[in-house]
Amino acid sequence: MDNKKIFDDLLKHRQEIEKEFGDSLEWQRLENKSVSIIRKIYTSANLNDPYNWDKLQNEMIDGMVNFHKALKKYINNIKD
Repeated sequence: MDNKKIFDDLLKHRQEIEKEFGDSLEWQRLENKSVSIIRKIYTSANLNDPYNWDKLQNEMIDGMVNFHKALKKYINNIKD
């Protein structure tokens, strides 16, 4: 299946996916590339300060769990 079709199918459900995720996501349909991007950028911690790393890692782990939960039903329903 074409990556752009998958991205477009997911984009149709952007509002529901972001609600399930619990935050807004960055959606980039990269026209001249074979990939597109759906991501969350974490900026709450200073990466130069090792004392922030645990907090950031926990946010990223929670984000991946929420991301999986938010996308799972939509990915499972994508048809050729």
